Amino acid sequence: MLNTNASFLVMEDICNQDLKNEMMGGFPPEDVFINTSNSDLRLFLQTHSQAKGIVFGDILGLETELYINRQDLVVVSNFDDSNMLLPDTKMIFIPNRKIADIAVETLQKMFSLDYGKAEEENRILVQCETY
Repeated sequence: MLNTNASFLVMEDICNQDLKNEMMGGFPPEDVFINTSNSDLRLFLQTHSQAKGIVFGDILGLETELYINRQDLVVVSNFDDSNMLLPDTKMIFIPNRKIADIAVETLQKMFSLDYGKAEEENRILVQCETY
């Protein structure tokens, strides 16, 4: 959606280090902003004002679209038809219901010891919708 190699990532801090590393994998550390109590999103975005970005989360997307050209931004959201973001902001929508269904399915497999067998991949992909 962004068609560029010069990009940045904005996301909340998460506890799962493996997941965090996977999400950050394609970005140099200086092009990743992790929202913490002592981080400065505005300063980060000022230094990346000519780049294109991916933002995980509607609230961070709302803040980011104020500083970055919305044509250069994609927000990964789980709010269906969110009115929080401006209409021309590109979104990838992953419905909460779909995430919940996959979580329940995964837990059921784990309870029945039917998860992560050698012939299966140990990851779960959630299909998304783009707007």
